[in-house]
Amino acid sequence: IVNNPWGITNGPNGITGVGFPALGPFVIQTPTQFYYFVWVVVALVAFVLLRLQRSRIGRAWNAIREDEIAAEATGIDVRAYKLLAFTLGAAFAGLAGNIYAAKMAVVSPQSFLFMESALLFCIVLLGGLGSLPGVLLGAALVVVFPEVFRRFASFRLLFFGLALMVTMIFRPGGLLPRKRETLGLDGFGAQGFSAKRASPVRGGQVSLKDRSPVQPLHGSGNRPLLEVQGVTLRFGGLVAVNRYDLAVYPGRVTSLIGPNGAGKTTLFNIITGIYRPDEGKVLFRGEDITGLKPHLVVARGIARTFQNIRLFPSLTCLENVLTGLHCRGSSGFISTVLRTPFQLREEREFMEAAAYWLCRVGLWEYRNELARNLPYGRQKYLEIARALATGPELLVLDEPSSGLNERETEELMEFLQGLLREGITILLIEHDMNVVMGISDWVSVMDMGNKIAEGSPWEVYNHPRVIEAYLGKEEEWVGSTS
Repeated sequence: IVNNPWGITNGPNGITGVGFPALGPFVIQTPTQFYYFVWVVVALVAFVLLRLQRSRIGRAWNAIREDEIAAEATGIDVRAYKLLAFTLGAAFAGLAGNIYAAKMAVVSPQSFLFMESALLFCIVLLGGLGSLPGVLLGAALVVVFPEVFRRFASFRLLFFGLALMVTMIFRPGGLLPRKRETLGLDGFGAQGFSAKRASPVRGGQVSLKDRSPVQPLHGSGNRPLLEVQGVTLRFGGLVAVNRYDLAVYPGRVTSLIGPNGAGKTTLFNIITGIYRPDEGKVLFRGEDITGLKPHLVVARGIARTFQNIRLFPSLTCLENVLTGLHCRGSSGFISTVLRTPFQLREEREFMEAAAYWLCRVGLWEYRNELARNLPYGRQKYLEIARALATGPELLVLDEPSSGLNERETEELMEFLQGLLREGITILLIEHDMNVVMGISDWVSVMDMGNKIAEGSPWEVYNHPRVIEAYLGKEEEWVGSTS
């Protein structure tokens, strides 16, 4: 690409006669002037990146790096933030290239060989992925190292290889890993919520003098909050969901049950925008949301968890919940870099809301712990807290009690009933029939992509097709619940 367009790059001969950069009347041309100019540019770039790193933009980038599907499910427009990252990276690379060309007075394809690309990877791996101080340290080592061992130039690649191996074995996060976003024990003022005044008790309930900074919306009880109308989805010749109808009314717990492989999670993926149905519609509060991107579905008021937990494992519990708050903010690039009063106020409100939800699910003491270090049951609660942080009107839970013991399951049921009393409608997939019978107002039964029954829990319990296709023989089911 660089060698061929003679009219742009002058082919393999490169571009010669590049002029010196000028700042008004001041022309930068001596090595000393270039030295200080480069440091000023590095300082400005580092300033911008540090401001972005600890903001909703930086958290969005971290979430996308960890898990794109989970990031979009928390309200992040993955495509837009990738574009922002690539644009910003290209701008900084272009700035560096301009300075290099001006310093050398010539730029040609021979200036950028494979070794230069490899060195960039070395810088990131040595310093630390996602760590600006680490990258600066890595760059310093890559520049200084060859000069120190100049007389061993023939062994340079060997030394680099050994350094990378040692770093990846003993310091996989780099020499200066990314600094976690933490929250101390300080209370919050302004709107009054203080983590010190929230004490988690059984079932994840808390005693609060103040309301949550995140208020759920409330729908009308006369019409369905969510309607699935004749939805069909095919994967090749396989019909995963076949003309399925489902109505979820506000203020209720609606359960979707069925054997493994029935298509329940596929239906959830259709509702939350991960899949687009071949036929049918999905309506939320009367609005057609069929085929909307997941982040737009979240913005409408639907949040979800996943059958297999999809947290951001390398982020702290606090950062996971802050990511859930992303869709509730609006500060952009300029306001983040300038730290405007609006952006600072938004960040403070985010911290208050994150602290609230961590307390609400009993994870306040784990706020600065990496998500991957939590026990499985607490990871379940963290994923629910992240979903609740989006401020949903409808909470969609995919097998929330799977992997929990009996006591944890009872606590989860109490917690969900508490959410229901606060006006959050719940739609869940569940295999534990004790949970289904204990908290559900309405149950829909799916088998092989088809609806075979629906009604109250006891109507479904006594339905012959359900007993035969899902629950087993009637006497076995009765014995298992006695």
